[in-house]
Amino acid sequence: MIILNKSEVKSQLFSTSLDYRKLKFLILIFIFIFTFILIWRKMKNDKIELENTKSEIIGIYDENDNYVRKDTRKNMRKNNLIHRCTDIVVLNPKGEIFVQTRSLTKEYCPGYLEGVIGGVVGDGEDVNLSAQREVGEEIGIDLSKSKDKLSFKLKHFFQEDICRVWRYCFLIKLTDEEIKSIEFKDKEISGVQWIPKDKLFKMFDDPNLKITGGSKQTLRLFASKGII
Repeated sequence: MIILNKSEVKSQLFSTSLDYRKLKFLILIFIFIFTFILIWRKMKNDKIELENTKSEIIGIYDENDNYVRKDTRKNMRKNNLIHRCTDIVVLNPKGEIFVQTRSLTKEYCPGYLEGVIGGVVGDGEDVNLSAQREVGEEIGIDLSKSKDKLSFKLKHFFQEDICRVWRYCFLIKLTDEEIKSIEFKDKEISGVQWIPKDKLFKMFDDPNLKITGGSKQTLRLFASKGII
């Protein structure tokens, strides 16, 4: 039987404690490196997706919505060229409006609230098919077999310092089952909420709240015409 004196016991305890601290430090380093790699890969993928978007070919139009030529999305943003987009107002059975928070990776108004879903129309792309595509890409609902759910309501011209666009506006009313099946596929949406119309319109008056101007104009037009 080995009997350790007090100094030897303290030495062993100190050594054990030191080994534990080393192990803990190595684990923290591993977690840090692993997290860094994940963040780096995500940033790299987001950059690739953004570059692919910038090279997308879209149609350029004039103030009367007449086709002018085709150009890249990058040039459209750089030179604030007039283009087309789709706005889809999404309602639930209570009549509440689907409001998204735009992803921080978006080139236009990142992090803003937006009271519609939709996107830029490609060159030569039919606006109805573009709207159907956007519904599938942004909330994961396939309208290829139920096109009647999506109804075109109006178009309007929207202009601000960084954007000039003809907005083709649609309405879709989702059932509770369809809402349960919503799936965000393309990383364009970072958050969602369903907001009653009256509450949302009051939010429009808050100067500190970032909401896209185009979606505000679309919703106000819908309300003025009794669509919502």
